[in-house]
Amino acid sequence: MKTKHLLVLTIIFAVALLAFSACAYNYAEPDSDYMEKYNGVGEPNDSEIFCPDEYSVPNSPVPTPEPIVHTIITFGGYSWRVLDVQDYYALILAENVIFDMAHRSTWEAMTWETSDIRKYLNGTFFNSFSDADRARIREATIVNDDNPWWGTSGGNDMIDRIFLLSIDEVLRYLGDSGMIAKGANVNERDLDIVWPAWGIYGWGIHDQYSEVRLAQNPAGWASWWWLRSPGDDSSSAAIVRLDGDISLIGRGVNNTGCGVRPALWLRLEP
Repeated sequence: MKTKHLLVLTIIFAVALLAFSACAYNYAEPDSDYMEKYNGVGEPNDSEIFCPDEYSVPNSPVPTPEPIVHTIITFGGYSWRVLDVQDYYALILAENVIFDMAHRSTWEAMTWETSDIRKYLNGTFFNSFSDADRARIREATIVNDDNPWWGTSGGNDMIDRIFLLSIDEVLRYLGDSGMIAKGANVNERDLDIVWPAWGIYGWGIHDQYSEVRLAQNPAGWASWWWLRSPGDDSSSAAIVRLDGDISLIGRGVNNTGCGVRPALWLRLEP
């Protein structure tokens, strides 16, 4: 009887030992393929987290939305056209004329460095923005090239927060038909562009982009607007005319009938 009882205990012990061995085998250290899915601290890698499109991986940076070039945005109470986007900053141009002002109070030689408009934009106008908005306006190096047809000096490059576009920038951002390069040779200029009052031919650029350059004043009327580039001499500055044509001869710097379309580099926000 004792022998039989001992045999039964032996069989039960053997079965239990086999069961324990099987469990130990099943819970052995995970293989390398399994471990690659984890960071070694019990947390899954981001690549292994399933996220529907409307969700993002936890702790992932929120991308800054970039406005599309030539769309209109609102900033500081004004409407602005986006001309370019670089490194979380957008170059924006007032969609229309904000105010009229002369470059100088008298007809005299000047460059952008000595322009009253430059002083006003970076003083009174800049300070009219809120503290938060001012903090978003970046200082930029303003390159002042010479007049491409008459060679009038553009003066020194400046560091400004708010500025006017140059001839080169108007062409770069609002359309270049190639007439500026062609017109470097006086015989290649469009002589159909006439300034009747002065009997001047071939003074500027009229092309398929003239309509893009149109602007209105606050009253809703078509308006001339200043550029910072010099005209045919140092006492004139280039302009965009009522019909969107670019006048490289420009107007006298003391003309009070030309509008101001400020431009600036704006930091984008998430």
